[in-house]
Amino acid sequence: DDAIDDALSAAEAQSARVRGLLDDARAVADGQASSLDALASALGEQAALMGQLEETLPEGAARDRVAAARERVQGLAGRVTQAADEMRDLSQGLQRTMSDLDAGAADAGAARQELAGLVGEARAAIDEVRGSYDADVRGVLEELATQVGDAATQADAVQGSLSAALCAARDAARGAEGTLGDAQTSLDETADAIEKSAGRLGDLRERLSAALASGDVEQVRKVLAADPSELADFVAAPVDVERTAIFPVENNGSAMAPFYTTLAIWIGGVVLCALVRATPSAEALAETGCSHAQAYVGRLLLFCAVGLAQAALICGGDLFYLGVQCEHPWLLLLACLASSLVYVNLIFSLTASFGDVGKAVAVVLMVVQVAGSGGTFPPQMLPPAFQAVYAWLPFVHSENAMRAAMFGVWEGDIWRELAVLLAYLIPALLLGLVLRRPVIRLNERLEERLEETRLM
Repeated sequence: DDAIDDALSAAEAQSARVRGLLDDARAVADGQASSLDALASALGEQAALMGQLEETLPEGAARDRVAAARERVQGLAGRVTQAADEMRDLSQGLQRTMSDLDAGAADAGAARQELAGLVGEARAAIDEVRGSYDADVRGVLEELATQVGDAATQADAVQGSLSAALCAARDAARGAEGTLGDAQTSLDETADAIEKSAGRLGDLRERLSAALASGDVEQVRKVLAADPSELADFVAAPVDVERTAIFPVENNGSAMAPFYTTLAIWIGGVVLCALVRATPSAEALAETGCSHAQAYVGRLLLFCAVGLAQAALICGGDLFYLGVQCEHPWLLLLACLASSLVYVNLIFSLTASFGDVGKAVAVVLMVVQVAGSGGTFPPQMLPPAFQAVYAWLPFVHSENAMRAAMFGVWEGDIWRELAVLLAYLIPALLLGLVLRRPVIRLNERLEERLEETRLM
């Protein structure tokens, strides 16, 4: 009993889906019938205007042409009305099929043949209307409008009305042409869906009838259990997505390695500037005779050497201790060294120019880049403020270069990222060698005040 109830439930669900498709097709047919009625009404108004023009013209060739054009427009209006009736017949046929499905007495094959016939008739009527308008009416109306403008000066008011009606008829015909094309596509899709659904229902009925005729309860149970399972699979996953990985990543640890490696290199630069004094004392400058620029470059070389050693150690830990996935180890080492060179220059220039304030700025920059560089979340998921500054953060270019080295280079993307990253050396050197001099005295006073507060 439970198996039979499940089978009936599956059949009812399938019938409901078919009925929904039929209802959509019926709505499309009703809409097309309304559009065709509007087109027939516009053509009727145009024929009436042409009749008024015919009455104002004297006997002759011009009046005969107007009469012939009016008869063609009236004939086209009749064919449009016939096409609208065909669409309404199609809508009624769909309604009858839906009623039969609801009553449980419809024959799927017969309903499909009837609907296919109605669709064919509606399609033929629409094609006939379109061909008749293009072949018989459009050229005549355009020629007639030209002749009226040249020969019938006494019908200026009627000519204006005729031109307006002609534009309305053109717009209606163009709108109907696009709408009828959409209707044809919708009807074709509906017919295919009905055919597939009818085939599935017929197959289920044949299998169930054969199982009942054989008297084998186990076979009946298998037949009844097969279709609900298939329906359940379809409802659970109606669309199968095929994913093609261009640069596959083995695990989440390797995927996150570029972000944490970049973060470690920056933290190494911050700690280095916190442990080692960035600017020599006045006594050291006097003893060595070095200028401020020479002292800056000499101390910077020391910091860069230590920073490069730190980067090499971090890269070696990724490759040999953690064992991350890496397609190009030497390129990964190059990306780490370039990142350390840039980071040490940025942090050192801030520290040498602004002292403890510069160290605090370096920490703030680190926090902003941790949140806004897209290392843990895609940039599209970040707040608007972080999306605005995303492309200007050094972390972004370091991570992109490391990802290219670890998972695969695509059209030289690693070299573009390294070039953008190394461009940050320009503002760092400009601050340390040129812009630092005017703020040295101000920085010394600020450091004295901070020392007095005993906070830093």
